[in-house]
Parts: sequence; C-alpha cells; structure tokens
Amino acid sequence: MTSKSEDASGDGEGRISRRKLLQYAGEFDIESVHFLKLSNMDLFDISVLRESKNITRLDISHNRLSNIEAIGQLKSITFLNITANQITNIDCLAGSESLEELSAAGNLLSNTERIKCLMGLLSLKQLRLNDNINKLTNPICKMQNYHKSVLQLLPSLIVFDGERVNGRGSELYKMCCELDEQIESLRHSDACPCDNCAAETTDAGRTFGPVAHRPLAEPWIKPGYFAIKEPPVGADESSQAFSELVKDCKRVVDQAALRLERFKRVENTNA
Repeated sequence: MTSKSEDASGDGEGRISRRKLLQYAGEFDIESVHFLKLSNMDLFDISVLRESKNITRLDISHNRLSNIEAIGQLKSITFLNITANQITNIDCLAGSESLEELSAAGNLLSNTERIKCLMGLLSLKQLRLNDNINKLTNPICKMQNYHKSVLQLLPSLIVFDGERVNGRGSELYKMCCELDEQIESLRHSDACPCDNCAAETTDAGRTFGPVAHRPLAEPWIKPGYFAIKEPPVGADESSQAFSELVKDCKRVVDQAALRLERFKRVENTNA
C-alpha cells in the first residue's frame, strides 16, 4: 500500500516529481504554473521547481526543507511562504526583485547576517520571522533589539511580524516602541525614578523623566455600586396610590367614550 507521504512526493522520499507538481498546480505545462501550494507534504527536496520559472505565489510551509536554492530561479515570485521548515540560509532570494511578501517563521535563521540578502529587495513590504499565535520563531528573534535591528536593515518594510511599522496605521506601533525604550531606560538606570532623580536620556537624544511617584490606582466605582438596593420606606404605599390613579384615569376615559357614543347616536337620529 502506498503511504500518504509517498503519494504526496511522488517517490516516497520527500521529493516531488514533475508529474505531481503539474497535478497539484492543475496545469499541463510546467511553464504555465503560476500558483503552487505544497504545504504539509513532508518534503525536503524541491529541485524540480527550477523548471517552473513563472511561479508568482508559492507556499512550501510545514515541510522538512533545509535547502531552497531552487527558489532563486523564480524571478517572478511575489509571495513566498517557507514557514515551519529547517532553513538556515535564504541567500538565494537576493535576486528575487519582485518579492513583496515573505513568511519565514519557524526556521533556523540565526542572526541579521542571514537576512542581509533581502536588503536589495525594494519591493519587499511584508516580512514575518516570528509568529506568536502559532508559536513559530527563529533564533534571530531572541536577539536584543531584534525589531530595531531588522528594521534598520530593511527600512522599506510596511508590515513586520504582523505589525504595521510604516505608513498609515503605524502610529500605535511607533508609540509602543517609544514606551518600550522609556521602560528599558528606567530599568537600567541606577538611580531611583522619583522627583529627585535626574532625567534619563536615550541614545536617540530623547529625554525621559523625572518620573514622579503616583498614588495607587483606585476602583472606578465604589464597592456595592451594583448591589440590589432595598426599596425605600413607603414605596409600597406610593405604588398603591399610583395604581389607584391609573384606575381613575381609565374610568374617566371609559365614561368619555360612552358619552361620545351617545352623542353620535343622537346626532344621527336628528339627521
């Protein structure tokens, strides 16, 4: 019986054949393949992709890939997902000038040297190296000032690790970065952050502090605010009086309606 991995790869050794590639792409000619998804197929060899040079969107996530040199031949690629593999080197992407979005979380990229190959890709606007939701990361993500270092290398990025870092909508991200810098500055300060302390100055020249002591936060509402209150004294009497008033009003309305009906009858008779 043929195993699932054998059927997926075509030869049962983590490789995908030309025939299977065309089958998954739904095409008859390998040069006609533009979109291809080969995720979760236990692949470690994608050398056949060298022949499919017109691919623009490629998903090879969740495999066993450590070598993606074949992708370097795909000059038209705009979207690439290599999430959850065993990749340590992406230098082959240095010539992918059309690449706009790269997802590479869950690999073995160790430091910023491993992503310098992306510096010349002016079309690259979205990059993901860390995925907190799916708990996929890279060793580079554990570096101090990880975000800052990557953005210095790739200043043209608009979305980084799922956060909008440039352009419209990036204000919140920048504000959080400034708050992080302030907190980090105070954390490494030897002095106590109080009214008598000198102001802290960061490398960027921004001054933070002195930080005054603040009173402890208090609840917005007082205890027992939502408790069911006992009815005030005399509430039953007021309720009874109101009911009597409603009955009297109804009685007056009924009498008025009766008199109006009698008046109409008399009027009709005289007519």
